[in-house]
Amino acid sequence: MINDAIIMSPTLLAPHAQIKIIIAITLYNYVKEYKVGMVMFTPIDVYMNQTNVYQSDIIFVSNKRQSILKKRGVFGAPDMVIELLSEDRKYDLVTKKAVY
Repeated sequence: MINDAIIMSPTLLAPHAQIKIIIAITLYNYVKEYKVGMVMFTPIDVYMNQTNVYQSDIIFVSNKRQSILKKRGVFGAPDMVIELLSEDRKYDLVTKKAVY
C-alpha cells in the first residue's frame, strides 16, 4: 500500500529471483556469524506509517531495533533495505525511496 492505494507488482522470475536469493543468503550468513540482527525477504510487510506498507526485496533489522518486529510485519524503517530494480524503476527509486 502506498499513500492508501493498493499497488500490486507482477511477480518477477529469474534473474531477479536468483539475484535476490544470492544476496539474501550472503547477508544472512554474515548476520548469523556475527549475531548482529535479522535478515528477511519478501513476503514481509514493512509498515512505514498508516498509509504506506511495502514489501521490500530484502531487509535487515539490527539487534538494537528488534522491537520493530511484530507478528504482522515490520513496523518502522529497517536498518537496511535492498530493492532489486525492476522494470518500474521510478516506483523504487522515487516513490518508495522518499518514504524510506
